[in-house]
Amino acid sequence: MTVYIVMELCAGRSLDQELYAQTLKDKDANPRFPEAVASRLAVKMVKSLSYLHANGIVHRDVKASNFIFASNDTEELKLIDFGFSAQNMKKNATMTAVIGTPHFIAPQVLARSYTRACDLWSFGVVMFMMLTGQVPFPGSTKEQIFFRLSEDIQDSDALTERLAQTLRAVDLSETCIDFVCGLLAVDEAARLSAKQAMQHPWSKGEEKRRTCLRACRLECRRRLHVPPCSARSGGAWVSHNCGVCCCGLACASCCVCCCPRAAEQAAPRQSEWCGEILSMPRATPRLG
Repeated sequence: MTVYIVMELCAGRSLDQELYAQTLKDKDANPRFPEAVASRLAVKMVKSLSYLHANGIVHRDVKASNFIFASNDTEELKLIDFGFSAQNMKKNATMTAVIGTPHFIAPQVLARSYTRACDLWSFGVVMFMMLTGQVPFPGSTKEQIFFRLSEDIQDSDALTERLAQTLRAVDLSETCIDFVCGLLAVDEAARLSAKQAMQHPWSKGEEKRRTCLRACRLECRRRLHVPPCSARSGGAWVSHNCGVCCCGLACASCCVCCCPRAAEQAAPRQSEWCGEILSMPRATPRLG
């Protein structure tokens, strides 16, 4: 008997391959993602973990190479490789098997007593790598990595400060630093859960931007009676910041475009995304 397994095709690179691709763009710097891009990807990744945990599944091998882009021209990410996963796990169920990839293993896994919070630690390592181009616990062998980890967790406050300084060195926002350090909290009780990570201001900021942008584009479509389009389609206005089709007004410093009728009003408007007061001059149509 022949058994055929039908699987979803993900033609894009893995997250670590995409990270390496950043090196090719700038050989003088550590490979890393801009904070805005990392924020968008983080929202997608943490949603996948939240879904798993809500359904009693602990992945136990969260790492950059296990996040795959659906294609190379999209930011849609898929979490793969559930070979080490545990199922039917209650919220505080304890596991003992030492499973995972050295750079991403949580300290409680090495102690053989851990919960689903191990996935959030591993996710924190992924985020640290994406934002700095470095691993938080370096080492060329498994033994070196585990020794560095076991040494660093002896003083959790000093560890948090070291991680925060590394993140500040690449000019990340304090909200972003708080998010990553919350994931890499040594104490499981203090570590962000998947649900808390989704509600964190850094995650919600990206969700708010996406919500505002969707609402704005719908409003533009309703008032202008035209479908969403791009500069390539012709006859449309395009935001000079984000390249997204807008209604004829380009905001000064954010990607939330405003309705053309608002330009006829003398009073300025506050951006729903960045909070900045926008002057909103009428943009010139860009064709073709």
